[in-house]
Amino acid sequence: MVYYAQPPRNFHAKPRSKLKRYVFETSRLLFREFTMADARLLWELDGDPAVMRHISKGRPTSLESICGEILPRWLRYYQLYQGLGYWAMHQRERGEFMGWIHLKPYLNRVDTLELGYRLHRRFWGSGYATEATRAWVDRAFERPETQCVVGTTLIANFASRRVLQRAGLSKESNFLYETSLLPGWSEEERRAVRYTLDRPRYERRLARALELRLASEMAAQAGR
Repeated sequence: MVYYAQPPRNFHAKPRSKLKRYVFETSRLLFREFTMADARLLWELDGDPAVMRHISKGRPTSLESICGEILPRWLRYYQLYQGLGYWAMHQRERGEFMGWIHLKPYLNRVDTLELGYRLHRRFWGSGYATEATRAWVDRAFERPETQCVVGTTLIANFASRRVLQRAGLSKESNFLYETSLLPGWSEEERRAVRYTLDRPRYERRLARALELRLASEMAAQAGR
């Protein structure tokens, strides 16, 4: 069954038209903190059954839940952890809201961070998720205390698995999401996979990339 949400009749809040504060940027993306004024943006994102397929079997998140539970919980991250939490993602060129990405303590461990994201369907297949996750992996390891980045997703969610792999994470293990997280889902449907990237492997990857870049520059100079 597909569910379609409707906003309350007295709901008139509009998202901000300008990006007043952003955390950092990549070549095509801007990231900023959320505010309570972003409730409708999240409601519209979670209203797409395709976006919510691997999260709630297509059922949307209610606006009441976003305003009363989700956004207040997300905003607390900014107070508890510097540089961690949930971040709104926008197109750098047009400023359009695309979705969100999170980097937060994994199982309450500040040395292990969990990476996750959600994008509007119209932005799928253009490399935005890969660009965003790679950037946030780099930011994760800029924190001296970070020793590992973790990403989890359903085994059946092949698109998200590819994104985690492209961000540099490797498969570590299979597990089951708890029934409290996915109520009403069968054990087969709750089968999931955990991907990780630890600091030593990340630093080896950086060193290799630097070697390749230097070799390329030397080859270019030699050919002049």
